[in-house]
Amino acid sequence: IPQLLLVLFTLGTMFGAFWLWRYIARELILPLRELSAVMNRIRGGEWEAVVEHGARFEEIQRINEALGAMMTEIKKQKMLSYEQTIEKQKAQMQYLQLQLKPHFYLNSLKTLNVFAMNGESGKMQDLIMHLSQHLRYLLQSEREMVPLAAEIEYVRNYELLQSDMRGRSFSILWNVQEDLAQWQVPTLCIQTFVENSFKYARLGAAKKELVIEISVGELETEDGTFLDIHIRDNGAGYPDEILEEINDEPVEGGVSVGINNLKRRCRFLYQDWVEYGFYNEEGAVSELILPWK
Repeated sequence: IPQLLLVLFTLGTMFGAFWLWRYIARELILPLRELSAVMNRIRGGEWEAVVEHGARFEEIQRINEALGAMMTEIKKQKMLSYEQTIEKQKAQMQYLQLQLKPHFYLNSLKTLNVFAMNGESGKMQDLIMHLSQHLRYLLQSEREMVPLAAEIEYVRNYELLQSDMRGRSFSILWNVQEDLAQWQVPTLCIQTFVENSFKYARLGAAKKELVIEISVGELETEDGTFLDIHIRDNGAGYPDEILEEINDEPVEGGVSVGINNLKRRCRFLYQDWVEYGFYNEEGAVSELILPWK
């Protein structure tokens, strides 16, 4: 009888120990392991990770609830920070886009005055229409990007403006690959360089015609398809100090305000996926390579 009782006691103890181990493993060890795994996933950047199973122990359940509440608040704060960053970038981009060039508009008004004095009402109407289209496009500052076709239309309108105001003859030669009209590009990505050519191209002889060549096409690379915008004029080229500035990181307050502004806006939009190239080759050459966005 004592031996039988000892065997029964031993078996009962073993069963109780096994049941206690199963209970602790199920209710304590497994929830803690799951909690640890979730925290490791969060540490690795998986912000959506949550504890899927509840726990019987009140303390562990409270830890799970606290972790869930903390992650929800972190995601809210992260989204708020992201939205604030986007708004700040939009404000900066609007500021960059709205840095109007007063000399151009003063010259437009002077030209209108000359037309009025000479009684050339037809030319006045054309200039006013072209100038209004120019300003309408420029002042739509909430548009960070536009279809390529819209940017080309804007440059063509600027060409008409210059033909109304400019004494020296000029021509703009276009070579645009088909099927690219809807490719999204930053506003003023072509206009900036065309305007620079009109303002700074030194041609020497008064009768020499300003020629600006604009080519736009796709560029296939190992990293994907890019848009290659290539602009060349027949002037004296970029001065050395300007080349050094625009081939470096964009700076605020530099001499080349328009190009630096465009580069900073492209940096906001594309990060490191945008490429530039500025050099002289029988005139000033500017190249902008943009990814699909």
